Amino acid sequence: MGKNSIKKDIKKRNFVFKNEFKLIMFKYQLSNNKLNKKIKLLFHYKFIKNFHLDSSRTRLVNICRETGRSHWILREFKLSRMSFRKFADQGLFNGVKRSSW
Repeated sequence: MGKNSIKKDIKKRNFVFKNEFKLIMFKYQLSNNKLNKKIKLLFHYKFIKNFHLDSSRTRLVNICRETGRSHWILREFKLSRMSFRKFADQGLFNGVKRSSW
């Protein structure tokens, strides 16, 4: 964990966003009913099969931007619970205060 996993995650996200539009266009063309089945199959084997598996958005994992931790991430802040608590205690988030009862 740490800085290396954060760099790796940024690299993965850039790779996904770079290839996302191409993948959407290929899937749209495959769903086109006007194309012949042979052309669709050829198109599928030429283009879709050559896509890298990591170019899929579902492979992305939310990690903490501070520590690189992948468990218990608050999506709104993109921080783990421990990092969130540290920053909230310092008063860096507006409207967040410690609960007491």
